[in-house]
Amino acid sequence: MHSPDWDDLRFVLAVADCGTLSAAARVLNVTHATVLRRIQAFEEAHGGAVFERGAQGYRLLPERIRVIDAAREVAQAVASVQNLMQGGTGTIAGQVRLASTDTLCQSVLPGFLAEFAVRHPEVRVEVMQGN
Repeated sequence: MHSPDWDDLRFVLAVADCGTLSAAARVLNVTHATVLRRIQAFEEAHGGAVFERGAQGYRLLPERIRVIDAAREVAQAVASVQNLMQGGTGTIAGQVRLASTDTLCQSVLPGFLAEFAVRHPEVRVEVMQGN
């Protein structure tokens, strides 16, 4: 079995957070095709699908939730290392509650929140949507 590197997990986590390859590509600043190739390579290397593909995008398979949980732990560890190397003594952590309209929750927030999660993995964001 192939041992995952952080870059592989970054792509998987971005797709899990964004729900679509296009949104993940924007967050990661790469092309849609690059995200697709990296997800396919990860799944092939590890012997199974992580996502169910559908017309609305990519949905995490229920049996792969632990994969994403582990990827988030890696993201937190990487953020801690980066912070320590830059002379920081702590990381931003905690919970944020955000209220927004249905439209923004479906169009703008997924990409923004995915990028935020990569930059601040120890911050939990709770989104409440409504009109």
